[in-house]
Amino acid sequence: MFCGRGKNKIHPDYGIRDIYKYYQENAKKPLDYKTFRSVWLEIAKIIIRLIVFRNVDFALPARLGSLYARKIKSEPIVKEDGTVIKNRLSINYKASWAKWIRDYPDKDAHEIAKIKNKVPVYHLNEHTDGYQVKWKWDKFTCTVKNQAIYSLGMTRENRQILSNAFGNFNTDYYQYSRK
Repeated sequence: MFCGRGKNKIHPDYGIRDIYKYYQENAKKPLDYKTFRSVWLEIAKIIIRLIVFRNVDFALPARLGSLYARKIKSEPIVKEDGTVIKNRLSINYKASWAKWIRDYPDKDAHEIAKIKNKVPVYHLNEHTDGYQVKWKWDKFTCTVKNQAIYSLGMTRENRQILSNAFGNFNTDYYQYSRK
């Protein structure tokens, strides 16, 4: 069941080619791009493994803050009148699509996508006692001007590595409080 993903929502301002260009201008004996890229990617893998499997808070260079993984309790909020606020729960799209295909057997994927107010299925994270893990960038020690407008978007691969480590290897992370 493929409906199409469309264009990326987030476009990076800088990539590895921009970093290499800066490196080439400032290094005395710069490496070729292929070698630089392989070294860069290997260092990034090592840093990700340290954060994910050893629960290390990685201090970013040039006083840019720190990068770490935290677990967050993802539970719905029940109001006094009995209504449930589900904005802290993530939608389980695979289960939701299976449910919608059962509910609307005479429609194809594009018609189902256009239906308003479909009831989704949520991840309850019962296998992790209601916790989910997320990447966090702590900007408290960051000295960059206008730091509030910057954000860090991890790649899908890095988010999956973190999720699998939390679910399969029983890696325990510090709890992040939303309060």
